[in-house]
Amino acid sequence: MIKNLKNSGLVKKTDNILDYGCGLGIWDNEVQNNEFYNKLYLYDNNPEIREHCKKNYPNYIVVNDINNELDVNLIFSSSTIQYIEINNLKKLFEQFATMLKKDEVVIITDLPRHSRVLECILTFFHNFDLFKIQVNHFLNSEYRKTGFTGILLRI
Repeated sequence: MIKNLKNSGLVKKTDNILDYGCGLGIWDNEVQNNEFYNKLYLYDNNPEIREHCKKNYPNYIVVNDINNELDVNLIFSSSTIQYIEINNLKKLFEQFATMLKKDEVVIITDLPRHSRVLECILTFFHNFDLFKIQVNHFLNSEYRKTGFTGILLRI
């Protein structure tokens, strides 16, 4: 996934990235990552996971909460939003919008078990609100041009 992100052209060397819901981490801990971004902030709601990340990713900044004081211009989230209740998801997107300036980017992606089409169909039965978002973005020509398997939101 990081290779796709590097090759997508969505991330600039000057970008400060927030990985929202980082989990145990998908980033390697090598300095070579700094070839395609400036800073990486890691956040997860689970304090045990944050402690894991502090120990295993000393080159990154692990934060205990997200707020407008974080200097980020790109938010990345993988395999997270499907676990957030729709009202909390709306609040989260509003928070992202206040954190970012005009024309900044939020990348939401997943590591699907099945093809994108099958995952979308399964989402219809599991989380209809997310299904509507997926269909809207699948039909968006800007989304299709990215070749990136996720939802691209321009704030």
